[in-house]
Amino acid sequence: SKSFFTPGELPGEGWHLISPGTIDDLDELFSSHVGIESVAGWNGTTYAIKYRTPPSINPHPILTSTQAGLGYWIQSSTGSVSVTGVQDFLPQDLASYNLGDLSGWRLMGTPSKISDLNTFFNTLPSVGVIWSYDSVSKEWMAFKRGDEVNKNQLNEQFEMNFKSLREIEAGTGFWIFLGL
Repeated sequence: SKSFFTPGELPGEGWHLISPGTIDDLDELFSSHVGIESVAGWNGTTYAIKYRTPPSINPHPILTSTQAGLGYWIQSSTGSVSVTGVQDFLPQDLASYNLGDLSGWRLMGTPSKISDLNTFFNTLPSVGVIWSYDSVSKEWMAFKRGDEVNKNQLNEQFEMNFKSLREIEAGTGFWIFLGL
């Protein structure tokens, strides 16, 4: 049984790591989806967030839009919210995406399924590991370059338990680490 949502479909309340595509104005998303409480993104250097009801103090920049090819954390307070944006980005486009010269974490996404992670890794030679979050089971999944996850090594390195990531579903956000 698949525990992922169809592209853009949030399976219930809580946090979801998705790739909704390009949404030019997050205010429109909030006004048309009462169950969405916040949308957060990380571009490798900056964390930005948009809240339905902003806190009195927000130390982070306000996220105003989403970009195809990137992943986002979306918090939903209700079940089954559909989020759609313009998907003008393909998995192979990640190879040409500007990941920057810095090592570290990037929050990426894909509008279509990636079934062969080893081949996908060949398009991104500086990526060492991919992490994804299953918002239904509330579990992390990982795939490390060169093998289907040496769970003991990654469990020790990241001090957490996780499932092996076998493929990335369409509309899913995922973390990549550059330089591992």
